[in-house]
Amino acid sequence: MKITYGNLLSAFGLTLIATAAIAAPWKFGVMADTQWPNSPDNKNPNVAVNVISHLNQEFINKGVKFVVQVGDVTDGGSNPQLDLRATFAQDLYNAGIGFYPLRGNHESSKTGALEFQRVFPQTGAITAKAGINNQTPTPFVNPSVLSTPTNGTGTFSVGGNFVNEPGYEGLTYSFDVDNARFVLADTWTSPAGASKTYLNQGDVDWVGSRLCYAGSKAGCDRPANTHAFSFAHKHLISENHNDNLFASTPDSSPTTTYPLTNSFMKNLADNGVRYHIGGHDHMHNRAIVTSPDGASKVQNIITASNSYKFYIPGSQGAWASRENMIAQELFTVGYYIFNVDGPKVTVDYYASPNGCNGDCDETTDVIPYTFDKHETFGYSLNGKEVVVSQGGSYALTDSTAKAIANGEAGYLGTSAAILSGTNSSTGKDYRGRVLTKTVDTGWTPAASDHASDKMTLWGMTDSLATNFTNLSNANLHYLYVVPNPTRTDNYALSMSYDDAKFKSGVFALSVIDQNGNAQIASAGNDNTSVPMFVNGPYSSSYPLGSYGVDTASKTAWAVIDHASDFAVAPLVVNDVSAQISAKASGFLYNRATKLYTGNLTLTNTGASINTPVAVALSGLTANVTLANALGQYNGAPYTTITNSGLAAGGSITIAVSFSNPSNSKINFTPVTFQE
Repeated sequence: MKITYGNLLSAFGLTLIATAAIAAPWKFGVMADTQWPNSPDNKNPNVAVNVISHLNQEFINKGVKFVVQVGDVTDGGSNPQLDLRATFAQDLYNAGIGFYPLRGNHESSKTGALEFQRVFPQTGAITAKAGINNQTPTPFVNPSVLSTPTNGTGTFSVGGNFVNEPGYEGLTYSFDVDNARFVLADTWTSPAGASKTYLNQGDVDWVGSRLCYAGSKAGCDRPANTHAFSFAHKHLISENHNDNLFASTPDSSPTTTYPLTNSFMKNLADNGVRYHIGGHDHMHNRAIVTSPDGASKVQNIITASNSYKFYIPGSQGAWASRENMIAQELFTVGYYIFNVDGPKVTVDYYASPNGCNGDCDETTDVIPYTFDKHETFGYSLNGKEVVVSQGGSYALTDSTAKAIANGEAGYLGTSAAILSGTNSSTGKDYRGRVLTKTVDTGWTPAASDHASDKMTLWGMTDSLATNFTNLSNANLHYLYVVPNPTRTDNYALSMSYDDAKFKSGVFALSVIDQNGNAQIASAGNDNTSVPMFVNGPYSSSYPLGSYGVDTASKTAWAVIDHASDFAVAPLVVNDVSAQISAKASGFLYNRATKLYTGNLTLTNTGASINTPVAVALSGLTANVTLANALGQYNGAPYTTITNSGLAAGGSITIAVSFSNPSNSKINFTPVTFQE
């Protein structure tokens, strides 16, 4: 995993793995409402099968293990519509991808419950069929439906440890995949005909029993240091609708609703659930929701539309004050890829314009299906989260202490700090509420040739907001924009390094790509910047592109404008000795410092060099030490001679000092290289 400056950058588990760090990276997808009532082109007859087909291909291309759909799988909830939706999961099954849906209010009846259990047996209505995908009993075949998929494979299992809420078998259920637990809650009429629209205390208690850690109370079996995700059709707080998981409005019958909400959110927050995920509102929306009693906070993710309609946020009551808005994007068709890598979860939100350029109820399908990444966010079980308001400082510190305490092995013991930077975002949601940022950190053990552990940063990019030029008429003043999902404000990042490893090579704070390759962190900047090396600590006066090493504090730092994976990693450098002439002066002994000090002059006899240049002293006399060495290059001590390059014909003189206890003659051969 060497780096070159300038180069840009299964088997399914049946039970939870007890230690998150040993799970191999894997992915799952999330999609939302797929209603479509009127389809003159017959592409989406009561079920958005054309949308589904496009999303299926996206999920296949992204390599997910399974897909969760958070309700409203049909428009009318009839048996033929449910059969049609089940049939159009076939492309996923043919690719070996599991499918785990929920009901929504569009299939909320007793009849819908019974047919849902029949056509999605993998959700566990029949215990023996739980987790076994591609069991659709009678595929729906209608010649008028374009490209009805056919079964091209046998059954296969995804996940294990399926548990159902009594009376809601296959409707409210939980299951485990690798190092994560998934809890899906149905809020509708039961298969026995018991009417229901919201969660009750029994549902809340059941959800809590599936989220709790083993040993915390009787019946809990979820291992420590594992992920858990909560799903339902509705939300903790909605944006367009007033109803939520508990009542017709979050403030309805507060003597009943508030304790229920508090209990549900406590179950999530106390058991490390970072995200509650639902549909219903046909927009992409993220917010930190605080429980009515103020004791629990959970991020509420409303998923983008996968249907014919695209809602605008409505007026809300006092409950809106319990939301801290993070992101909101209207009028898109979208989906989500959750990347689970040991203790880390990274979520990528992909979106396409809806084709009607605003708020509309489509009939003919005009969606272009041109999906781009619009947002990336995430968290880690071994990191921390800091909420940064607009105008607030990004300053934070973190270390691998939590990872080590969690029982993860292989860490060097690295610390990191954001030294400077301010949230300059000005984004607002549709109702004018400012968007905040959640900055998260996570850790991975050091690669064998790195001098630090790897840190991941999420949440530094510009807040995702719908682009309106005039809110007085959203339809006429909406502009679809593909955002930059990697660009951040300028900030300075510092990481500690292992001194012994650092001195064994040429190292710098680096950005690490998904393949383990790296480049100097400042070279990954989104804006044009000139790399400038500093041998010393960071200063707030240093511009974007600056990077350096502070040997006194044993830290490497950089001024950057992107968030990614970072580590202090070795460089592969370019030897430019052939075009650099070197001349050393005599070395004089300084009785005060007890060092021999002199000058080294280097002249560029070739083309201009535009990046920092360093010199290594090859063949340095035995028992003589270069006092201001930064590390080693091919076994020889080196130091930097220029911080930003050397023009053609240019010369530079640097001071060099040596410890020479034997008072030997100091000999060496200068070897210059370009970082």
